[in-house]
Amino acid sequence: MRQKILWRISLGGRMSTRVKKIDILEVELPFKRAFKHAQHERKSSGSVFVRIHLEDGTTGYGEALPREYVTGEDPSMVSKKLLNGSLTGLVRVEFLSLEDAADFMRGKEDLDGPARCAVELALLDAVGKCYGESVRLVLGDNVASEVYYSGVISAGSTASAAMDALKFKLYGFGQVKVKVGLKDDIERLRAIRGILGANVDLRVDANCAWSEDEAIDRIAKLRQFGVSAVEQPVRATDIKGLKKVTGSVAERIIADESICTIDDARELAAEKACNMFNIRLSKCGGLLNALEIVRIARENSISYQLGCQVGESGVLSAAGRHFACCVEDIEYFEGSYGRHLLKEDVTKEDTTFGRKGRAVSLDGPGLGVSVADNVLEKYAVRISTIE
Repeated sequence: MRQKILWRISLGGRMSTRVKKIDILEVELPFKRAFKHAQHERKSSGSVFVRIHLEDGTTGYGEALPREYVTGEDPSMVSKKLLNGSLTGLVRVEFLSLEDAADFMRGKEDLDGPARCAVELALLDAVGKCYGESVRLVLGDNVASEVYYSGVISAGSTASAAMDALKFKLYGFGQVKVKVGLKDDIERLRAIRGILGANVDLRVDANCAWSEDEAIDRIAKLRQFGVSAVEQPVRATDIKGLKKVTGSVAERIIADESICTIDDARELAAEKACNMFNIRLSKCGGLLNALEIVRIARENSISYQLGCQVGESGVLSAAGRHFACCVEDIEYFEGSYGRHLLKEDVTKEDTTFGRKGRAVSLDGPGLGVSVADNVLEKYAVRISTIE
């Protein structure tokens, strides 16, 4: 694909964009408070940012939040992957348009997961800014003017869960997800449902906490609270167990940790192992892979939601916003927590959702946001450069 791009430029004789250097930053953005679920408690983001510099001075940013319990990688592993040859083929490549950049990434088979997401977003952001094109151009023609995000309640105490539920009630949220998989699930759900009322769509996320038989039993006990869907009730690799749970309960079952790649999506669809995919840009490898997973879902009558990693900055929030506004029939939207969770965001624009979870589409070239390098570098624990 790289040769194809260079050949088109040399024949066309048109102005082109060349990658000058690439920075890889491991970053810990601090949270205002800890976020907990059945597998982990986190107080900072654990991010990897990619910053691509073009020769004309344009800079693009991408972000991923690798999680060992999801994709088997931590930030240092992703950085090493990027430094050990995956990005050398990108330096000094020229691009005619945003679509050329997308074509390059479609042909970049040596990158996957969070590493791919960070590089793809940075490249699309840089080239899009250079040519005045929004990343929406690679997502389709449909552009919603606004979307409504779900609230998420972490696996804290019943008192803290009740406080969060009250905030979402007062904020007018119509959908709330609750982290479960702990001993006090019944008590917490009772308090949450009592505060939210009967009309709020309430779903739960077990984050791989149960065996298949435990899941069937626990879901039956949670049914009294009007739970609409259950996310990842069993461990990620237990596709047989996931399928059994899906076929044994009335509630819809959402695959999350079980779906990190396009091949995962194909396997889950073939096995009819779930009712819905949770598509998180970071774990799935970015916007282009996410689009392919949507295609597989549609072909197999599987619903899908836009998920997020806890601690996303305005960079990934912007990418998620474009996906949310351009892809039709997304059932639930998660993300854009911004200033509700982060002590300080890296984007100059505020991508945080507002009342009822409402958030508007983003305009402007690339991802439509600008990054404050001083803030990004303040929280960086390691910076590496490829030239």
